[in-house]
Amino acid sequence: VEIRDSSLHQFMGVVVVISSVVALAVAGVIWFDVTNSLSAAIHSLSFRLLRLSVWLPTGVAYAFFYASRYNVAAGNVESVRDDLGLTSGQFASVITAGFWTYAITAPVTGMLSDKMGGRKGLLVSSVGTGVSNLVLGYLFHERKAGFATFIFLYSLNIFWQGFGTSAVVKVNAGWYTTLERGVFSGIYNVLLTSGYYMALGGCPVVIATLGWEYVFLIPGGMLVVCAFTMLLLLKETPEEFYKQLAAASSGTEDDQAP
Repeated sequence: VEIRDSSLHQFMGVVVVISSVVALAVAGVIWFDVTNSLSAAIHSLSFRLLRLSVWLPTGVAYAFFYASRYNVAAGNVESVRDDLGLTSGQFASVITAGFWTYAITAPVTGMLSDKMGGRKGLLVSSVGTGVSNLVLGYLFHERKAGFATFIFLYSLNIFWQGFGTSAVVKVNAGWYTTLERGVFSGIYNVLLTSGYYMALGGCPVVIATLGWEYVFLIPGGMLVVCAFTMLLLLKETPEEFYKQLAAASSGTEDDQAP
């Protein structure tokens, strides 16, 4: 969608309305995850809140994976192409290179992520994807990103995302019983789908108001923030969390011993 100056305010109104609906949907599924009767019958409220603090940062990160995957498609409009000196065919080549990168490397990155563990896989994916987007955004801002650089960094961005695909499944499975996983998959997908909206609905507004480079700088920066949050909060399993909690409590007691 290309936004003309004359229609910007009208389009912004539509974006605000749809964004509000998306935000309410996300808030609703988060509330449902904590309060639904099935989970309430199995786990205490404190446990449900604990695992929310685990999976929510991964869901936000994955939404920004989607935003940084489809941002180029959202920016494939005449004004952007003319400003960059690229053709629609070259934009299509960038997008195609990204898709083929994912198709070829996803089995390998998924295997590596499985071996290193879900937490490390998500951290690698978030940092790699975030930095790739930040570098690409910076180069566009400085007018230093040519066609070859565009293809390489966008494909590198997609490559890093492959580490997160299997990692997020591995982490979430550790916190949900087999009875809960089907419901949780629906909850989680609502959050992920918001990433599509951020790219296809939000990027045209970002381009019109801030500039093309910010469709890379914003998700890139947010993914770095998500990586730091997951570094602090993310535990692969409840057992790992309680083991570390017990170790910390034991260390505190030792420090207080006469």
